[in-house]
Amino acid sequence: MRNSAIDVTALLVEMMDRVADESLTDDKLTMEIERGRAVADISKQVLGVWGLQLRAAEAKDAALRPEAFDLPTALKL
Repeated sequence: MRNSAIDVTALLVEMMDRVADESLTDDKLTMEIERGRAVADISKQVLGVWGLQLRAAEAKDAALRPEAFDLPTALKL
């Protein structure tokens, strides 16, 4: 199972290499293109989840900063 950004990138590059293989028959090329589309669609979903996780982490980090709170001026550092 590939589960890092580097792994996803490597998989996409592998798929591009397969589709670019000029020795493929038409049937095999069609199969690789279909497989590549499926991998690309799944990759988009994975990247979307990672983006959501990143935004959540950024929001959590921002919420923990003192300037994120509506403190009275006297309490602000």
